[in-house]
Amino acid sequence: MRISATELQSVIAVYKTGGLPRSQGGATVMDAAEISLDGAALLAIRKAYDRLPDVREDRVRELRRRVSEGKYYIPTEEIVEKILGRLTVDSMF
Repeated sequence: MRISATELQSVIAVYKTGGLPRSQGGATVMDAAEISLDGAALLAIRKAYDRLPDVREDRVRELRRRVSEGKYYIPTEEIVEKILGRLTVDSMF
């Protein structure tokens, strides 16, 4: 089963607002959750990841230099493997 990004965002939006209220014996009960130590560690890792730059300028600069000097080379076999791998993954969905 595949869940679309739209469906996922709608579920996240519900829980960001405090979850869905439930009725239990006349009283309204809200969902609650606790973050375990593993969850807290994962959250810290995610925050650190989010602070990383989208573009690694040093890597881009090095690749540009190699291309301009004519020293950038990728073996044909690697290119073919990547293309075939992408086609295989795309055909699965």
